Amino acid sequence: MTWCGPSVFAARCRGRVVGLASLLWLAFPASGATAADAETLVKTARTACLTGDYAKGGKIKGYGELLTAFRAKDKDGSGFIDEREDKSVIKLDQDGDKKAALWEIMEAVNKKQGKEIFPIKARLSAQNGIPLMPNVSPANIAQFIFMIETEQITLPQIQAAFKHLDAVMARMKKEDFSALPPLAKLQRAKAIIKAEGFTLFTGDTPRTLVAELAAKRLHLVSINWLLMIVGRELKWPVSLAAYSSQYQYIKWEEKGDKFNYMCTLGPNGGSVPDSFFKDQTHMSEVSLRAGVYMKSLSELEFLGTVYANLAGVYRAGDCSDFACDKTVTQATDKALAYNPRSLDALFFRAQTLFAGNYPQALVLKYPGPDGKMITGPSRNREAIKYYDRAIKLDPNNSSAYFMRAQMIAHGLFDCKTASKDYDRAVALIGKLDPKTTSPEEREFNQSKAAETKKIIDMHKQDCEDRVQDERKYKPIGNWELVPPPPPGFFREMRKDNKKH
Repeated sequence: MTWCGPSVFAARCRGRVVGLASLLWLAFPASGATAADAETLVKTARTACLTGDYAKGGKIKGYGELLTAFRAKDKDGSGFIDEREDKSVIKLDQDGDKKAALWEIMEAVNKKQGKEIFPIKARLSAQNGIPLMPNVSPANIAQFIFMIETEQITLPQIQAAFKHLDAVMARMKKEDFSALPPLAKLQRAKAIIKAEGFTLFTGDTPRTLVAELAAKRLHLVSINWLLMIVGRELKWPVSLAAYSSQYQYIKWEEKGDKFNYMCTLGPNGGSVPDSFFKDQTHMSEVSLRAGVYMKSLSELEFLGTVYANLAGVYRAGDCSDFACDKTVTQATDKALAYNPRSLDALFFRAQTLFAGNYPQALVLKYPGPDGKMITGPSRNREAIKYYDRAIKLDPNNSSAYFMRAQMIAHGLFDCKTASKDYDRAVALIGKLDPKTTSPEEREFNQSKAAETKKIIDMHKQDCEDRVQDERKYKPIGNWELVPPPPPGFFREMRKDNKKH
């Protein structure tokens, strides 16, 4: 049996069976791949088909495959699969309702494959979410977010999240939206969320959606997630689209009504044209063609975003001594498999791989991407490859250039190459189109660029100082028991840099 994914994925398989292995390979192309591969890579991953019967385990190896297979069978959108949709559900039914819920399929997959693909906390989340959230569909995308985030949340948090999300959805379903135009519907939905006691906050530290629902404090990222969850429950034609590596907005797309909704405009948000994002963020034609920005995310691609955010949550925790290697690698693997355009996933993967800039750290051996022990410089080169991929997807991303320069300067001590990336980052920060921006905006950006240049000049000088005077390297903190680099170590490392 061969299934294609739901709605956005509904292209026919055309007689070809494209398995998950192909999908994962596409997400990690060989080093010889070019920037032109980005669009093809994403297109192929989107239309990939899944093979195997979920009742038998098949090719389901994660939440993305589960979502795709489930949507293909749940034709009436009830959140369950009944005997009319698939007669084999009788083998899965555990509670006697003659229907297959997500948690029952998850247990069947685990049993068939003989391992815990879906952990007990995730299965309990899916099972308990049905009675505890009567106003939320059992297969709403929120259920998948909860399952993915379960390892990072406590029982009281998920109970509170269930309660608060169900209360929001109950209010939404009592509201009469029928007479409102599309934009007013979204504005009213945001007003209801605020009326339920939710507040907004800004900040850079990633948090799980469950934690924010439980606390009733929503980040500018998660408020859009919640509006998308509400919209899908109410059958609105809404989806998320990215306008930067971290932030998204709501797209309303139906015949006769297409617009972009920004929740930060005014008290309840407003609509903005496509040009608003292009002018403010220096989007390149390369990134637009590859669908990095301003393209509606499918549900599977959105799960990639959820995993990328989860990687950030892990990174925000205790990542000393490479404690995050396994968790971040697993999260970014999933993020890039489901959404190869996820810049955040590429950034977090690079930051986790970076072995550091202490000379002792460069001499010691560390686990590489395949688990084998490699030197610090080799690990740093592997990390830099993820920034290379990010820059191919978005050649106008100043953060990617700056962070790659940091790794090249402090991890490889290649000051000349790093200097080029530093200069490119400053040029992009100060770049604004005079035709579409005010003098005040341009003055602010130029001031920001000037401040950044001062910081970068310090980094450049620091790199030169370290290269010119290796005696500056002193044992730091717990590295006192580690022997210093042998004579000529940095000279040999610079030779390796040229080879790579």
